[in-house]
Amino acid sequence: RVERVEGRMPGEGAAGFAKRMNAPLPPQSIESEQATLGAMLISAKAAAAGIALLTDCDFYTQGHRHVFSAIRDLVREGEPADIQT
Repeated sequence: RVERVEGRMPGEGAAGFAKRMNAPLPPQSIESEQATLGAMLISAKAAAAGIALLTDCDFYTQGHRHVFSAIRDLVREGEPADIQT
């Protein structure tokens, strides 16, 4: 099943969506992404909240998308998502 998120194709980040739509790049904050991912690695509650509210497409950088996906997958498998894992 293929779902679109706010007009984005599955797995498409904000930059790809903006380019495809010939639109200016939406606002982003690398520091906010880092803080969000850091909080998710420190706190299981923050990880659960992040997973409930965000998708990997909400992150601007590909690296942050990968980190978010790894955290999400670990949590879904019942594994701890922390700095060591």
